[in-house]
Amino acid sequence: MVDLLKKYLSADIQPEPPKLSSPLFSQVPTELRALVPSYVKNRQNEAGELAQCLDQGDFEKLKRVGHNLKGNGSTYGFAKLSEIGQKMEVAAVEKQSDTLKDLISSYSSFVQELQLSAES
Repeated sequence: MVDLLKKYLSADIQPEPPKLSSPLFSQVPTELRALVPSYVKNRQNEAGELAQCLDQGDFEKLKRVGHNLKGNGSTYGFAKLSEIGQKMEVAAVEKQSDTLKDLISSYSSFVQELQLSAES
């Protein structure tokens, strides 16, 4: 995936990647730094949807989001998102609403922290 992203990021005109000086971004691969603001924004939007999924009992979507987070969190250097995603996937399979509620809260808080750090 990183190689594919490098291909698309190697265009003649590339915006300067954001500084992302917070320790939260220390593991972000250099070639993905320009994508982090949109990645974080997408995670913010997703976080808002997850509570609705839980309220509606949409465990399948929660499982899918957890699975995706498990993979793409570490790709972007956010091990905590991968950990939350792994736990979310398992909790969704087992339909553990209370655990999912806590995980969604942790996810939302971490994404908010990323957003605030990216803006500073």
